[in-house]
Amino acid sequence: FSGALYSILAFSLLNEVDRTLERRAAEVQNAANAALGIQTESPLALLTRGRFFIPSANAFATPGVYVQVSTLDGNPVSRSENLGDQTLAVSSVTLPRVTSGDATFANMTAGNVTLRMYASPLVLRNQMVGIILVAQSLQGTYDTLARLATLLAGGIILGLLLAFIGGAF
Repeated sequence: FSGALYSILAFSLLNEVDRTLERRAAEVQNAANAALGIQTESPLALLTRGRFFIPSANAFATPGVYVQVSTLDGNPVSRSENLGDQTLAVSSVTLPRVTSGDATFANMTAGNVTLRMYASPLVLRNQMVGIILVAQSLQGTYDTLARLATLLAGGIILGLLLAFIGGAF
């Protein structure tokens, strides 16, 4: 029972992180589409000249969720303030998948923190112009699962102890 409970909760918590990242990336895509409505030039031309206006990535960040918009070669164009001086690096495995039009999840380590990252293409006017990167720390999820494992182990030990005492009399 304990193993099943732990597995179900771990699966549920990690899926919730994935759904949050997908929602946040969709919000960035929608806001970029809305911002492009007032611009007349090609989105790719504006992006390469540095004149492409998108809503600041910071508008989509929440505590623990980091947002970055990058060019197709992985260079950051906009990022949320909660990233500080850091950037979300696009791995050599992720970059080709996203530039071919696929969205993908990956785990990455920044310092000593594990991040769950979602990378998806930024498509404007039916043209892929960049990459949306959204990441969230998994530390809270791992802490919750560690507490659950401790409680379950304690419960198992207490149950065995009670069964032993009850069986001895």
